[in-house]
Amino acid sequence: MEQISDPEQPPAPDPATRVEPLRFVFDALDDAIGGVETADRMIAMIMAARVRQLQAVIELNELKGMFGKSVPWKQNLEARALRLEVAMRLKISERAAEGQLAEADQLVTKLPATLAGLTAGEFSYRHAQVMVEHSIGLSDDDCAALEQRALPYAVKLTPTRFSQKVRTLRQLLHPEVLAERHRAAREQRRVESWPVEDGMAWLSLHLSAEDALGAMNRITAHAKLLYGKEGETRTVAQIGADFARDLMLDGVPTTGKCSIRPKVFVTVPVLTLLGKSEEPGNLNGYGPIDAKPPAGSLPTRPPSSASSPTRRPARCSPSAATATGCLKTCAMRSSPWTRPAGRSDAAHWQGIATSTTSTTGRSPVRPTSTT
Repeated sequence: MEQISDPEQPPAPDPATRVEPLRFVFDALDDAIGGVETADRMIAMIMAARVRQLQAVIELNELKGMFGKSVPWKQNLEARALRLEVAMRLKISERAAEGQLAEADQLVTKLPATLAGLTAGEFSYRHAQVMVEHSIGLSDDDCAALEQRALPYAVKLTPTRFSQKVRTLRQLLHPEVLAERHRAAREQRRVESWPVEDGMAWLSLHLSAEDALGAMNRITAHAKLLYGKEGETRTVAQIGADFARDLMLDGVPTTGKCSIRPKVFVTVPVLTLLGKSEEPGNLNGYGPIDAKPPAGSLPTRPPSSASSPTRRPARCSPSAATATGCLKTCAMRSSPWTRPAGRSDAAHWQGIATSTTSTTGRSPVRPTSTT
């Protein structure tokens, strides 16, 4: 009787063949991401073409007005008619149409290098909008100088980080008039509210940077104080929103005793403190601000030997040391560190020239030594 043999076992797979499917997946993923990148460049180019078309609309509308009598009321009426026509054709609000026309005019007439970069697909339209926002009110020469300094960062920073950088660069164009510009901008402070879905609404305050950051720091500190306590089920964001609501509607918070003083941290160059420089200070979490405190708030005597740059600073409280150490850390890091020092933790402290300012009024700014 013939014996039936077992079927032959398949040969063991070669280890090199196991890598092939994984390599294919990685290559396909890389191609997909590259496709998205290419699409983004195409979108930027299309947005640049759209900007030029909107500018053509503006110029043709002005040309049309030249054939009629130039009277102010008629010019205003024609501008309103143009906004309504654009809004109706693009199916957007009149306010949105006004904003898009203004952006196009600013990019074409004041920011040609930005428009050229957008046309080449080097950065997104949001980056171009950041340049528009921070160039409002600048002269042609200042716009050109701002473009020269800022655009190299547009190709490597996110829009949020780029906005922070451009704001800093704009303030440094003319640091001697920073206080003047701040006084003019402060006249525009206001409160706004707009509705959103599901019975909710946003409330926005336009304030001086130190006031806004001080208020936010106080809200956050109070929320973190209550968060995690027994019986507390709200998140930090919810506690902060309820705390701000209670203060504005009732005058006092309904939960928890509020004994937290708002603080902000300002780094001021020593030469500015001595009146020998116009270099602005740096408000942690914001950027450059006017470094000069109100008249009479600075000490009239010269700095003591304890504040000499050659000596080690005196000990400070743990909370001050933590925030000050974070300021030093934030200044030294090149990573995208965006959390303000007052809301950060640090294990060690290194001295830095800082000042603590209350939102109720700037306290005397004293230079301290560095190690």
